[in-house]
Order: sequence, then structure tokens, then C-alpha cells
Amino acid sequence: MTGSAERHLRQLQQRVKLKQFDAALLSARKYAAAEPGNPAAHYWEGYCLMRLRKPQQAETPLRKALAIDAQHAESLSLLGRCLIGQGRHRDALETARQAETLASDNAEVWDAIGVVYGQLHEYQEAVRMFRRVRELRPDSARNLFNLAGMLNFCHEIAESEAVYREALRLEPTRFLSYWSLSQMKKQTAADNNIALLRAQLQRYASHPDGGLHLNLALAKELEDLGEYAQSFEYLQAGMANKRRRLKYDLEQDRRLFTTLQDTFSPAFCQRETAASDNGEPIFILGMPRTGTTLLEQIVGAHTEVFAAGELQNFFAAWVAQARSQLERVTPLATMACGAQLDFARLGDDYVASTRPRTGHSMRFIDKMPNNFLYLGAIALALPQAKILHMTRHPMDTCYSNYKQLFGRNACPYSYTQEEMAGYYLLYRDLMAHWESCFPGRICRVSYEQLVSDTENEARRVMDFLELDWQEDCLQYHRLKQAVGTASTAQVRQPVYTSSVQKWRCYEQQLQPMRDVLVAAGVEI
Repeated sequence: MTGSAERHLRQLQQRVKLKQFDAALLSARKYAAAEPGNPAAHYWEGYCLMRLRKPQQAETPLRKALAIDAQHAESLSLLGRCLIGQGRHRDALETARQAETLASDNAEVWDAIGVVYGQLHEYQEAVRMFRRVRELRPDSARNLFNLAGMLNFCHEIAESEAVYREALRLEPTRFLSYWSLSQMKKQTAADNNIALLRAQLQRYASHPDGGLHLNLALAKELEDLGEYAQSFEYLQAGMANKRRRLKYDLEQDRRLFTTLQDTFSPAFCQRETAASDNGEPIFILGMPRTGTTLLEQIVGAHTEVFAAGELQNFFAAWVAQARSQLERVTPLATMACGAQLDFARLGDDYVASTRPRTGHSMRFIDKMPNNFLYLGAIALALPQAKILHMTRHPMDTCYSNYKQLFGRNACPYSYTQEEMAGYYLLYRDLMAHWESCFPGRICRVSYEQLVSDTENEARRVMDFLELDWQEDCLQYHRLKQAVGTASTAQVRQPVYTSSVQKWRCYEQQLQPMRDVLVAAGVEI
């Protein structure tokens, strides 16, 4: 290595350590220019681009590294994450499997493969990878956190809880672990984390992450114990903390919803258009926290159905097709070009992108709640697909979203009562629009009806899906299907009704939310 290359590498590593990734990228490019035949130099450029959330640009240097050395494990494993970032899920899975065969002793390689498996809902495979990282780097709290999360999704509750606690012993300021522990089960007076959480909150109340996760963990555990007034105080503090970090404008969502309704007008939706003839998908959609996971588990217990989880594939296929028509890909611009989509290709591309995870059963479930935004394109692209719309009492829906901490800044509308209610009204109006555009295509399923009269409601759903009735659909909680959503703990149990009208425990505190809904004519 030349002296200049060595200097660029040292500078690069220092900037990466300080998380100065724009500056690190400049150093990486100088390093690659000085060492064009060194795969590690191109890997570092790809690494910096990935940290800057530019997966399309990152692919080029990673491919360069692999052209020099096809066995460069670091580049191959990171390429899997790069492909995930582009929505190329099947390619990402094949790349992860190829990287696994290289048997590297670099913990970063196994970690990257584990992340890919986790994002593709291959939770058992992710557990294997994170166990391997643990062997190589037993003191990595970050890896233990990842391992604990995947174990939880796989219903390995006792081990998951133990691993979370091990992570916290190594790194007490990994605050998300406290929140994750609180979510794993219903806490009791004899078995809870409240004393620990209060002690940590006293120490770290001013810490941005501590103030967020510890407040929300306490809110959840106190609600479990029926201490509703105290619970709500912590909830408000945590949500205010989160909202201060977000740049969210409800008016932008209002424009997005208006664009969808204008683009997919009733006249447009009712015209004849070429479409995919694939009838495998069952879409379960609606607002988050309305029982979509419960419905997925009931339907997914059928022998002819595979529950594929919350797939982001449909919108990714839409974006991939629209990209050539757009100077800049934004949600609003993408929705606005919906009328120019090739719907037959869109449907086929979507189904193909779900392989090989799907395709081994007659039907598969895509339980991405936010697919309600894309329902117009879904119905036109896949006229043989079935669409289940999960509904719940408006106040229970809004409160359940308001108290939930969503990952990766998802659902940014949910952190104030007024914005939560405002978004609910947009959703309600859009679903009414879709039902007018596609009469008879959408089966509405009430959460309250599903938990109070489970068998009859489940039978009605199966009739709509044109599936024979199977008694196993009522025993979904015994099948230990992996679940990677916020409802993981709930679906391990038989159907229960204790969440119906839960909002009334906070009737006084939730008055701002109720006022917005009532003013819009929503019956409470």
C-alpha cells in the first residue's frame, strides 16, 4: 500500500468512527483511487454510501469489489443490505445465502447477513446469524439486542428476555432494550420492571433516548397493572419526546390522500385494463393496531395459506416502475403517476418479488397495514387477489396507535392526539373512496366482532377467500408461527376481549383526540 493510500485509509477509519460519513466518503473515494485493485477500498466506499442511505449508489463500488475478488465476504454481505434498500428482496436473499457460504470469521459479515434475513422475515435464519456473531463477539450489546428481537419473533420468550437483560448489563444505556422488555408480556404486580425503570429514568430523564424509551416502558407496565393515571403521565412525556424529533406535517399527508383519490377516481378504477391473473395474494390492510396480526394468524393457520408478514414489496414494485418517469422520487410524485402504471406488469413484478418466500402454498398473506394507501393500484393490478380490511372502534384505533412506539419513524402522525385523530379521518375517507371504486372487492372485518364471535366471523372471512373451513384456524396460537410486528406478544394467546373499549380507561385524558373525531361526525 502506498503512503497516500495509507493516509486516506487512516483518515477514513477515523471519520467512520466519528460517524462523519460525508467526509468519510470523500476519504474512501481517494483510497479507492489510490488502490483501484484493492476490494477493501471499494467496500469502504459502498459502506459509507449505505450509511448515508444511498443503496442504489452503493451497489456500484460493492460490485467493483466483487469483480476483483468474488470471495470478498464483507462486500458480498453488505451487498445484501444494499439490495434490500432497493426493494430487490429476492436478489438480497440469494446474496445473503451466498455470503453465508464464505464462512468468514468477521463478525460484521455475519451481522450484515443476519440483518438481511431479519428484514426478509426469515427470523430463524437471522437467529442463526446473530448466534454466530455472539460466538465471535460475545460482548457486543448491539448484537445481543438484535438476537433478542429475533428470538422474540420466533416465540423463544425466556431466552429472548435473558438476552435483553444480558445486553443491558453490558450497556445500560441501550434504552430501547428496556422498552422491548416491557412489551414482551403482560406485566403483573409480582413480576414487573417498574422499580428498575423508575431508577433508570431518574438517572437518564434528560437523555433523548432515555427519556423516550423509559417513559414509554413505564407507561406500558403501569397500564398492565391498572395504574391508568400514572401510565398516561409517562405516556404523554414519552410521546412529546418523540414528537419533538420528527418533522411531520399532517397537511402533506392530506395532499397525498387527495392526490390518490384524484388519480384513482371511480371512473378510472372502473375502466377495463390489462392486469395480472395471479390469484395468490391475500391483502390484510387498514390502520395499524386494529387486529391485522390476529386476522393474519387465523387465516395463516389454514393449510393452503402462508403468512408472509408485513411485505413492503407492492409499493417497492410501484416505485421501481415509476422511477423512469420521475426526476425525483417522492411519495407525492409517485402517487401522482399512478395512472401511467402498467398494471399487468406491476402485479406480476410484485408477486415475483415475494419469491422464494412465497409460492410454496396456494395463497399467501401480505399483512402490510399501509397497503390501504395503494389499494387502488392493488385492485387494478391483481383483480384475482383478495382484500381484507380490518376495522376497529375509532377511539381504540387512535389510542392504540398513540401509545405505540413505531420503528424507523414509521407512523409519524401518531405522536400527538390531534394529529393521530386527523390522520384517522384521512384514512376513513380514503377507505370509503376505495369501497365506492371497487364494490364487492373489499371484505370489511371488525376487530370487535372477530374477538367476540371468532368462529362465525372467521368462517365468513374464509367464505370470502373461497377457502374450506379448517378447525386449526381457531388454534392459531398453538402453531408458533413467527410474528415480526408490535403484536408479537398478543398473538401468542387465545383470542381475548380485554382490549375492546380500552380507551375508556383514559376517557378524560383522551378528550383532545375525541374532540377532533366528533367534530368530523365520527360516532363514538
